[in-house]
Amino acid sequence: VDTNLMIIDTKKPNNKEIRSLPDESINAGDYIDYAGGKWLVTIADFDDEVYTIGEMSQCSLLLKWQNAAGTIIERYAVVEKPTNTSLNDGTVITTSDKQYSIKLPIDSETQNLFVGKRFLLEKANSTPLSYSLTSYDGVSGNYGQGGILNITLTQDEYNSTTDNASLMIADYFSPTQS
Repeated sequence: VDTNLMIIDTKKPNNKEIRSLPDESINAGDYIDYAGGKWLVTIADFDDEVYTIGEMSQCSLLLKWQNAAGTIIERYAVVEKPTNTSLNDGTVITTSDKQYSIKLPIDSETQNLFVGKRFLLEKANSTPLSYSLTSYDGVSGNYGQGGILNITLTQDEYNSTTDNASLMIADYFSPTQS
């Protein structure tokens, strides 16, 4: 839906304040196309008697996964820098504890995500890096009229047998025929 907004710069170039025009509304979880990119409304004030005040953040990731039927789902997401990056030296293997905080809109597909769901986010030396959903918060950003799902993804091992590197889908399976 086309909406006219006032977009106000903040100290962070990938965050903007927004204000709707009278009689137009915006909700947390809405996407906005602005300056050649996708932006996610992360905060929207419900006091919209004159106009709605809010904030939006620039999306830096197109997150892809398969739902239970095998349909590939894509959502633009706001990714915050790793909250924890360290190396664990074991006697057998060295692993990374890199984590990302991800913000997505709450919708019928994102509500079906679950702890343990795996994603391929990026490639290093042509090898996909796999991440597992380790924290799911659909409460703190849920405002009834749209909202934000906060998840944490923690790096795990890439599985060349089940992960599809060309589609960048972890645990890929052929969709069921109906």
